[in-house]
Amino acid sequence: MNFDKKSLRQCIYCHNFCKFSCVPYLATKNQKIIQTQKNYLVYLVNENKVKPNAELGEAVYLCNDCRRCETYCIFEGKNVLPNNRYAKNLIFKNMLAPKKVYDIYNNLLNSGNFLGRETGQNEIRNFDKNKKYDFFIYPGDYVNMLAPGITKSFIEILGKLNKSFVLCDDDEVSDGVLALDLGMEELAGELMEKNFKKITQYKFDTLVVLNPHSYYCFINDYEKYGFKFNFEIIHYIDFLKRYIDNLKIKKTDDYVKYFDPCILSRGLKMNESPRNILGTLCNNQNFDLVKNRDESECCGGNLSLIFPDISRTISEGFLNELKSYDDKTEILITVCPLCLSNLSKAQNSDRFKIYDLIEYVSNNIV
Repeated sequence: MNFDKKSLRQCIYCHNFCKFSCVPYLATKNQKIIQTQKNYLVYLVNENKVKPNAELGEAVYLCNDCRRCETYCIFEGKNVLPNNRYAKNLIFKNMLAPKKVYDIYNNLLNSGNFLGRETGQNEIRNFDKNKKYDFFIYPGDYVNMLAPGITKSFIEILGKLNKSFVLCDDDEVSDGVLALDLGMEELAGELMEKNFKKITQYKFDTLVVLNPHSYYCFINDYEKYGFKFNFEIIHYIDFLKRYIDNLKIKKTDDYVKYFDPCILSRGLKMNESPRNILGTLCNNQNFDLVKNRDESECCGGNLSLIFPDISRTISEGFLNELKSYDDKTEILITVCPLCLSNLSKAQNSDRFKIYDLIEYVSNNIV
């Protein structure tokens, strides 16, 4: 795993204020989180000029890869993810990461999922490896562990469309994206290989991914590690774009706002499609929060797995801000299981309900 030297140098010598876009920094005031200082310290460690320590380790893992800093960066085409992964890999190998990171590692290693949950907890479905299916449904780690209702809603929609599918929900192996994002590169490669073999044993036309983090990993990382898929891979948003007109949708008067997930808005640049799909359901057509698209807020992301109190503080801050300036919103929609889980846990009133988009679509099918 290598860092991006050009990007690193840009950060080290920059004195701009992207730190005020960094939600973990705003929640903790830990200066070492921000790209300028973190990258400089990692550079010094890499050059053997200073030794890494647990304080730097905590700061490195407080970055949740939301990539808001990219939006406010003065340099074009900024991509902080390679350096974030490099920093975490460096800290992880030096055994200086927070304890919960190593708990996640052991869970992934022994159970194939980050919670350490035994397989066989879901309904067992038997699929014919010799049959050709329309779709392979891939829920992904966060959907399986945090928001299984997303899978249930998608299967209901496939039933309405009379589409065949294959699904490995009973013993799905982690796709490796969380391991990669937490600096566990070797384990990530092993999980990718197991996952690749499990998926490719079936025959189907299109892989539909329900978790945007998994989708990002499939289209950006798998081939780099030697695993090239020979079929179409789409996120469920693209599936809905194709088939929404084939579903009987009832229009709703719900006053809806859309929460742009970091990975979807800044990582995948999928901003308009969710709004267009909402437009087929809702009579109100302004789904934007005050901060939206590239400037969207963050729910706390995978900090909820390592620093749950900080993640909750971030989510509560967003929800309280929304309540303070908006007294109309009844429904808050997102397209990410992490966002759904984090925001739902932080919701301390019944002012509005929070759904993943696929659940909201399924609820409004006649």
